[in-house]
Amino acid sequence: MSMTPLEIALERIEECRRTRAPVLDLSGLGLEEIPEQVFELTWLEKLDISFSWIHQIMEWGKIEKISEKITRLKYLTHFYCNKNKINDLSILGSLENLQELDCSGNNVSDLSFLNNFSRLERLYCWYNSLQKLSLMNLNSLLILDCSFNNIDELTLVNLPDLLNLRCCSNNISELSSIYPFIMEYQLEELTLYDNPVVGIPTVLLGDHKSDDCADNLRNYWQDLTNGAEKQQQLKVQLVGNGRVGKTTLADALEYKRAPSEPFKSTHGIVIKEIQQALDGEDEPITLQLWDFGGQEIYHATHRLFLSDDCLYLLLWAEETEEHSDETRHPVSYWLELIHDLAPNSQVIVVKNQIDQFNKLPLEPLDLASDVPGYGQIREFVKISALKYQGMYMLEGAIKEVLQDPKLQACVELPISWLQVQRELKQLDQKTIPFAHFKQLCIKAGVGHAEWFAGYLHKTGVLFYQRGAFQDQIILDQNWVIEAAYRVFDPKDQRSFIEDDLKGRFKSRHAKTVWPEVDETEREIYLDFMRNCGICYEPNRKHDTPFAERTFIIPALLPEDIPTRSAWQKNATDWQLDIEYPFLHRSIIERIILSLGETYQGEPWRTGIFCNTEYGQVLLECAYRDKKQSTQGQLSFHLRGNQLAPLVYALRKLVSEISPHHRYQEFLRKGSEERAQPPECEENPQMPTLLDEIKPTSKTVKLFISYAHEDEKPYREELDKRLKAIKRQYPMLEPWHDRNLLAGEQVHDKILQQLEVADIVVLLISPDFVDSDYCFSHEMEIALKQYEQNQNIVIPIIIRDTADWHTYQIGNHVALPTDGKPLCDWSSPDKFWADVQQGIRKQVENLLKT
Repeated sequence: MSMTPLEIALERIEECRRTRAPVLDLSGLGLEEIPEQVFELTWLEKLDISFSWIHQIMEWGKIEKISEKITRLKYLTHFYCNKNKINDLSILGSLENLQELDCSGNNVSDLSFLNNFSRLERLYCWYNSLQKLSLMNLNSLLILDCSFNNIDELTLVNLPDLLNLRCCSNNISELSSIYPFIMEYQLEELTLYDNPVVGIPTVLLGDHKSDDCADNLRNYWQDLTNGAEKQQQLKVQLVGNGRVGKTTLADALEYKRAPSEPFKSTHGIVIKEIQQALDGEDEPITLQLWDFGGQEIYHATHRLFLSDDCLYLLLWAEETEEHSDETRHPVSYWLELIHDLAPNSQVIVVKNQIDQFNKLPLEPLDLASDVPGYGQIREFVKISALKYQGMYMLEGAIKEVLQDPKLQACVELPISWLQVQRELKQLDQKTIPFAHFKQLCIKAGVGHAEWFAGYLHKTGVLFYQRGAFQDQIILDQNWVIEAAYRVFDPKDQRSFIEDDLKGRFKSRHAKTVWPEVDETEREIYLDFMRNCGICYEPNRKHDTPFAERTFIIPALLPEDIPTRSAWQKNATDWQLDIEYPFLHRSIIERIILSLGETYQGEPWRTGIFCNTEYGQVLLECAYRDKKQSTQGQLSFHLRGNQLAPLVYALRKLVSEISPHHRYQEFLRKGSEERAQPPECEENPQMPTLLDEIKPTSKTVKLFISYAHEDEKPYREELDKRLKAIKRQYPMLEPWHDRNLLAGEQVHDKILQQLEVADIVVLLISPDFVDSDYCFSHEMEIALKQYEQNQNIVIPIIIRDTADWHTYQIGNHVALPTDGKPLCDWSSPDKFWADVQQGIRKQVENLLKT
């Protein structure tokens, strides 16, 4: 007979009493209260009464109150009560030895009792009922996670050791409390995604709950100090089935009149900018219109361009001239897609073509209020874009949305940023070398060109991926998108690739697809397609000549292959099923792409077979009813002797690729019953090739250039700081001339190390400037390497050095903050902590890329 939860708890308590163990684990038992016997264990240091966070299980623990007898546990340092129903924790106010408190997943609304807890190091209070959070005098606090509350007032005072602050999904509108932590380089990580912060570009907060936005905000605020200018701009994305009139509407919005003739169906994406006057504003707002082709073949790729900082115009019509082979998705399909990829965006549902059919209500009959995304709808309007009928109603609805401060249509941007953008527009080129972009940034006073290119990429100004497109930045996105989407156009190259090549083609076939351009341009097209997830390269290697490269487009693969049919189930096979209420085609393609690029394998349109280091995988994807429902399932059939690490890797892959976690997981091990798998932890001893970061796969080489007069204490102190970074990132390999070995040729070895360095650190002082070898040789080589995008150069101003910024090195952002020398800081520790933070961030960025 099985034991009850209370019996299990009492057994563990007695064992703890017998051994006087400092730790008591009562987690996952579903207790209704803490047993009285626990409070007799006065020596306890760690107590866990939490409930399980098993993925997708929405059951909560039953504990509602903490007994006042817990005050007897005066030695308690760690208390875990997460995922229960507790609404008051003030009784913990006397437990001043607490070092870690996890009360996440409860109903707590007040944590003020924690103020002055000098030993508290970690506080996890996410998923509670906090509206105001004020924490003061927590001298040891390292980590604070207050995400997923409704906090609209955050006050943080005297938290000198705070390194990690997670505040995503709250109601925070201003960041004055966080500003000093950012500008003083104290925080190592900050998350603020999904907060209605006023006055700054939303994209700076990241596009995922785990995105660190500390660098984004620091760069923004630092550049604002040199001047700001108001910018009024908004991305407007037109989505819906094919032939519903999106292109016609874009034209009507641009020219304020009925189009002179109907438009052909859009294949791909068309981008244009229009000016929209706003009431009470002297200057119009720039609307960047993205017109997305509605045909099914494009949907998976569109997701790469659908963003969460824009207005969506979702079009539908009662009847269209769409081809009979095309699926006519209901409005709920598009709304759910928007909700998954852009949950914070607003939507205007537009019924178009009312000049032809206008019998149904304004709101689609099949659109229920419980459909995900329904709450994002701001307005329902009906129009005929072709006849310019009802357009004033639509324009009025757009203007009303534009006035909403949450949309951030009007923000202040640094003048230096806008100067770079204006110069890019004046170039009127399809691409520019990244080195040219760097020079524009330096000229305008933007010292972080790599980061700024990424920012402009996210805001839709240009397309950039570090190291891709032969190190070119794509300025004309229409040009490259139109070229890439030719492979899907049924009137262009689709039949050649789909029917003749079966979705696979080599570089030599690119000449048939794009005969009018040279090989360099074709390589840019294919690199763009690969970076967008349109295609992938099996067994990809960086040094493979273009003529030998092979590409696979999942959307154009055959519907089936013999390998799938030949798979016969074995009694020892495992099966991992992922069931989605809304399975978008893009999820299927991205999983095929990840597995195919990692393990090669044999893919088809809805699956792939491959051999991994731990066994075989056969992935099959299916919809419940393709015409009527978007519910679908991924089934991973697994065969091998070590399947547990493979299951972990696949679950992790699904989690990273899925834009939402509204799916359920089920695992069947051989003949066992199918069940929801528990939380699993990564086994570092059994990594897979799917793991994103392999500790030994990349190193960051750092070269230190310094005058020997500055060896003590400056270079030696820098060595200590780099050693601290290396503990966290063993891949860091610092080098300076004291690493020379006996017998080595000094000049040749220094040159060799300098040329391979990823980061070059220059210790700037009067002696450095006076040294011909440092200033005229090592620095000159480093700067030439930088101009070729081969390194990052970081000047560190260790001593007051007159006019250092007038030299070429003055164009680079220096460390510490604002280039203040050590003598201008209140203490050497603060100076070197600032330097250490700056170098560590660059090491992290290089490892990510």
